[in-house]
Amino acid sequence: MALPHSPARPVPTAASTPAATASPLLPAPLLPPHIYTVETVLHAVHALYGNAAQDNAARRDADGWLRDFQKTVRHDLDQLDPHQRLQLRDSLISSLLRFRVGPRTVSVHLCMAIARLAILLPDWESPLQQLFNMFREPADVRLRLNIVSALPDEFEEDRHITLTKDEFLARKRTLVTMNADSVLQMLLVILNSDVDDEIADQTLDCLYAWMRTGDIGVLSLASTHLVERVAFIMQSSQSNDTFEHASTLLSEIIIRSGRLLRRSRTKSEDSTLCLTIIQSVYHALQPMVGPLQAAVQSASEGKDDDNEEKIRELCNLFACAGEEYLPLIIDNLAAWKGVVDGLLACASCNDLEIVPNTFQFWTMLSEELTSNRMDALPQFLDIYRLLIDIMIRHLHYPLDMSWTPKDRDEFREFRHSVGAVLKGCVDVLGEEEALMRPYKALTGFIVAGSGPGGALDPSVPWQSVEAPLFALRTMGRKVDETESKMLPGIMEMLPQLPAHPKVRYSAILVIGRYASWTRRHPEHIPNQMNFIATGFEDQESVAAACLALKYLCEECGAVMVDYLVQLHPFYLSAAPSMGRYERLDLLKALASVIRHVPLSAAANATNMQKVLEMFCLPMAERLHQIATAGRTAFDDNIAVEAAGLLEQLSALLYECRPANIPAGAADPCVAVFQGVWPVLSGLLDLEDGKVHQGVCRLLVDMLAAHTDGFAATVPDVLPKLVASYAASRLTPLLWAASRYIRRYGRRDGANGQAAGVMRQVVETMSATAFACVQEAAASGPGGVNRISDVIEDYFSLLSELVLECPTQFLQSPLLPSFLQCAVACMPVEECCAWTSLYVDFLLPALSLLSPSDERSSAGGRGGARTMPPLPAPMLAPLVEAARAARASLLAGFLRGLVVSFPSAGDVRGLRQDCGPAVFGALFVAVWDAALAGAPLAGDGAGHTAVAAAAAAELAAIVADCVNRLEVGVPVFKSDADKQTFLESLA
Repeated sequence: MALPHSPARPVPTAASTPAATASPLLPAPLLPPHIYTVETVLHAVHALYGNAAQDNAARRDADGWLRDFQKTVRHDLDQLDPHQRLQLRDSLISSLLRFRVGPRTVSVHLCMAIARLAILLPDWESPLQQLFNMFREPADVRLRLNIVSALPDEFEEDRHITLTKDEFLARKRTLVTMNADSVLQMLLVILNSDVDDEIADQTLDCLYAWMRTGDIGVLSLASTHLVERVAFIMQSSQSNDTFEHASTLLSEIIIRSGRLLRRSRTKSEDSTLCLTIIQSVYHALQPMVGPLQAAVQSASEGKDDDNEEKIRELCNLFACAGEEYLPLIIDNLAAWKGVVDGLLACASCNDLEIVPNTFQFWTMLSEELTSNRMDALPQFLDIYRLLIDIMIRHLHYPLDMSWTPKDRDEFREFRHSVGAVLKGCVDVLGEEEALMRPYKALTGFIVAGSGPGGALDPSVPWQSVEAPLFALRTMGRKVDETESKMLPGIMEMLPQLPAHPKVRYSAILVIGRYASWTRRHPEHIPNQMNFIATGFEDQESVAAACLALKYLCEECGAVMVDYLVQLHPFYLSAAPSMGRYERLDLLKALASVIRHVPLSAAANATNMQKVLEMFCLPMAERLHQIATAGRTAFDDNIAVEAAGLLEQLSALLYECRPANIPAGAADPCVAVFQGVWPVLSGLLDLEDGKVHQGVCRLLVDMLAAHTDGFAATVPDVLPKLVASYAASRLTPLLWAASRYIRRYGRRDGANGQAAGVMRQVVETMSATAFACVQEAAASGPGGVNRISDVIEDYFSLLSELVLECPTQFLQSPLLPSFLQCAVACMPVEECCAWTSLYVDFLLPALSLLSPSDERSSAGGRGGARTMPPLPAPMLAPLVEAARAARASLLAGFLRGLVVSFPSAGDVRGLRQDCGPAVFGALFVAVWDAALAGAPLAGDGAGHTAVAAAAAAELAAIVADCVNRLEVGVPVFKSDADKQTFLESLA
């Protein structure tokens, strides 16, 4: 952008500026945006504000043009020479003189532009003084405020645009730092004058802007009466906006002085001026306590809703003072009691959007008292007694439950925040007194003369009963297991509470929360079990009952073994009415008890295997019915049912793993599995994906939890997996087989019987996998992407053979076919399949040819595993296979890098780590191996010849790959770049 040259003009005055109405109407379309002169700017302003007849489209054009003009002042000023910049300054000031009385929007934008220009014109000396002298009339106060208000923010926004760091600091020192005192005095004069609310708001905002950026330091207020003046404005103003602006400024003063207070305490600095400011704030806050309490009381009684915004601002202000001046409050509660009382009033407010503003203060106070200031804690006990009652009142659900899902979620989050405050109350008051508060609230609902145990008044709303129960639950983490004064009475009361679903739900969860306490007080288990059982009778309480029983069984499993006789029929009756996850939670809970049953017992006594059979038998019987009915009676509903039963069986056997099995003793879970295996084998014959997934998940879980004992299942399970895969081609069978190899591949050494069995499994299953890949590849481009699940699980199976049985992998006659299959699958784009092929299989397989100290130990998603050193002759089959497939492997890899490799975030990091590693492993596999076998002549000529031949072959393969890549965009910017790349390879 460039302005036309014109003679320099004096700074314009109001008398020399033509009237805005003299400008002609802007034609349509608007003037080009790069023509910025006084006339064009006024032209746009007149189109936006000066002509009532102008249509909306023309006004929008003018508004956009003016916004572009402001951006130009900020971003494009360096395109003007110094003379043009001064000319632009004169144009802006001339415009401001013309519109000094309005419209307001025009004058504001012009002031912002002038402020930006002042920052970016180092040749303009003392701009503030010149502007203040020019706009010194009382009516110009808004213009002065606009200019001064813009400076701090403009420096924050513009520091990285056109100024160097040194220029930025120098200009800020000239415009802001050196003028901070004069600006403060000017603002104080305005604030102490008889000005309207609008100017007062603008002045308060200006002070806030300069303080927020630190350009006016809080210590500079020590000799002023600004705090007192701001407090007076808050008490006397009838405008909510002015009240808000004043409160915001006072909060900033509190924050800044609080920082200085903390620094003075930690660094032993002089705090005299800081305490002077704080004293002013203290005197400003004290008169606000009474009106705040009255306003909150009035709002809670529904008498006055007009003060909601003022209450909100006062609560923010008091919360800020409490947090920043916390050390002073703890040191001298008597003096600062008014602030704490104000915070209690805020905490008791009915507006649940206001109440959380106080939570940070209560949390900070409780932590400081219990961690560092136990000496001051007693004086805060009465405050926390009031606070705990207030918090319990806020926990009440509303009587009118007609709220939106968003309201429900927000209230749930609010209750959890209240719970954090209640935990702090327990820390301060102690567990006995803290538990006493909700307990008394509950006993207060008992009908007088109702006899032992008492009956609750039926007219009491359920919300009033549920809230103290939630408080008891949330306090549980802070209550010691040895508490013996309050919890026994509470536990006895719970079954007597009203049978309302919400009350029962919360009461049952209380039992779950205090399960660790029950472990030390097992005499309460019978009553608790009976009460939990009632939860399974009501659909709304089933989830709570499952959770409570889970916690109770986990904590008290060792002492609940005798209750298994009752738990079994209870499970059989309750399970059908439960959802999937509730049923699983219940089984996991029962498993926590079953694992404590003795492995062996005297005659007629119960042992773990018998208990497991008792719980597993109903599942096995139903699965047997499904398996024997065959495909004719099988449908999706039965498939879902079977998958659910398998999931339950898996969860039970996994969670019941014994802690210690004596040498020579059988694992009862494995014994139960072996009894069920014929049923599972029959289920595999159904050839259903959900059923296969369930059976294979059971196998994998058993392998993880019962590794030693489960080895006995290899002769029965693996042949069935192989046969089922050949018949169904369902990939979970590959997954289960790979886990068998991971667990038992090295069990009896590299050449042991187990390793040989594993190789046979892989080779047999490979025949089916090869057929799947061939069919997919023959179906056309992108065919392998339709079998990504096969690719993922098959190459995971191969990777386990490589990592656990490398000798068997190298001796396999299918080794060349393994690599050929990998080549065929290289275009796959699905992330998990890509990772399985490249990271899990190719990287460790090709790394076998690397020296042992450079060999990759990555096991892909199976974790890092060390690969044993292997003699060179054993590697010969892999060298030959890699040589035969080298061109295809390299071509597939290069094509993938440019075209098909997935770029999703979860695989991008693997690409960066694995790509060079696979590429390097491929080089080692083909060319380093070739060099290693080259005959060395005395002068090294033979070795050099082989090296040159290998390098030439590599370059030729890469060149052919690059030439034949089918990419939508050019790989190289030019043929010269392409040739340079190819030459670098040679």
